[in-house]
Amino acid sequence: MYRFLHIHTYMYRFLHIHIQVFTHTCTGFYTYMYRFLHIHIQVFTHTYTGFYTYMQLKSEVYIHLSWSHKTYFSTTPQISC
Repeated sequence: MYRFLHIHTYMYRFLHIHIQVFTHTCTGFYTYMYRFLHIHIQVFTHTYTGFYTYMQLKSEVYIHLSWSHKTYFSTTPQISC
């Protein structure tokens, strides 16, 4: 498991900016910490150490674990570990 801090800027259906800390696992599962639970379609750019960037437009299916914690599975290209 490779852990790191990162900042994401999201443009939601309704403009929204969110800064978060997440844990990335090589299996493609991402664990996010949110203040509220959400289910939405998102478009985002992910910059990894300034060298890895991609655009994603897809529906994210979230599995709610608790009020402020959730996990979702992503089918996007994986980051080398």
